[in-house]
Amino acid sequence: MKTIKIPIDKIDFADNAYSFSPVVDDTLPPLLEQSLYQFGILHPPILKEQSTGLYTPVSGRKRLRFTRDNLELKRCLCLVLPPEMDAMSVWEISLVEGIQKGPLPPIEKAVFFQKVLGVCSIEEAAARFLPIMGLPAQTFLIKQILPLAQLEEPIQLALLDGSLDQKAAMMLCDLSFRNRLALFDIITSLHLSVGYQKKCIAICKELEIRRGEPILSILSKPALQEIINSEANLPQKATNLMKYLADLASPRLAEATKEFKRFVNSVELPKNALLTPCQSFETEELTLTLTFKNREAFLKYWDKNKGFC
Repeated sequence: MKTIKIPIDKIDFADNAYSFSPVVDDTLPPLLEQSLYQFGILHPPILKEQSTGLYTPVSGRKRLRFTRDNLELKRCLCLVLPPEMDAMSVWEISLVEGIQKGPLPPIEKAVFFQKVLGVCSIEEAAARFLPIMGLPAQTFLIKQILPLAQLEEPIQLALLDGSLDQKAAMMLCDLSFRNRLALFDIITSLHLSVGYQKKCIAICKELEIRRGEPILSILSKPALQEIINSEANLPQKATNLMKYLADLASPRLAEATKEFKRFVNSVELPKNALLTPCQSFETEELTLTLTFKNREAFLKYWDKNKGFC
């Protein structure tokens, strides 16, 4: 590796060979942009020299592009890897550079290993790169996240910005394209919590198997669309959606719940009383809960009614 002032027009910005971001995004954090305006590039980017005379960015692509577009510099001091350096060594340098900012997001790990496995076995990749990430050299850790690299770009971006949970994304991987995007649209439009994301996907998968009806069809039902398009706020919509799906998955339980509610309304309980059924109506047992303002109120009630218990 040598430090050279490289003409910026010799840098091949279209070559993303060593990038493990799911999309090319040259947006800079405001503090870094301010620093570049004030001091220029303080940490030299790393380039890989090609036999064509061009240079492939290994790290620092955003800083280099900003320098070209905003600082109007013709040359930039860079660390240059020789053309004969093997791809595995370049990937190792790229990874070490990448984790300087912190642990890689799952989607970036997935893209990284997807590219690396093009030049080596999964056993070699695990032994060489997982310890750099602070992980044990076990191949199942790579197999576990690889499907994320096959997801559509909007889903990958949601993973990257944290609006989609990793486990929820893994549950989406084995769905068809249309079903996956239908669920993803529901998750993002209603800003479902992590718990709701996984529960929503699980229920829809169960409904598809049980009813023999595609998830897309289930999510397109007028009653569900009415929930999504209602004037309720997002948390209310999310709660109503999950109740609707739960009722679809357990229609008998839903009907039993409605019937019990009608029964409770018919007996006209006092305001301090709550009547609840056995969980899932497994038995006929009921529980009556009475709430008292204080001990005095309880004792007054108890003196009158303890003989009826």
